[in-house]
Amino acid sequence: MVLRGDRALVLGGLLLRHALRVWRDETNRSTMPLFGYSRVYLFLIFVFLLADSLLIPSV
Repeated sequence: MVLRGDRALVLGGLLLRHALRVWRDETNRSTMPLFGYSRVYLFLIFVFLLADSLLIPSV
C-alpha cells in the first residue's frame, strides 16, 4: 500500500491553510470550515489508501 505523496501533500497543505486561518482569526468563524475540511481530508485519505491497495498488487 502506497499513498502517493503528491495527493497527501496537497491535502495536507489545504488542511494547514485552514488551521492557519483558525490560528490567525480572532473570532471563531473559521473553525467550522476547518472541521468540515478535516472530515473531507480523512475521507479522501482513506479513499486514496483503498484505491492504492486495490490498484497496486501486493507482493
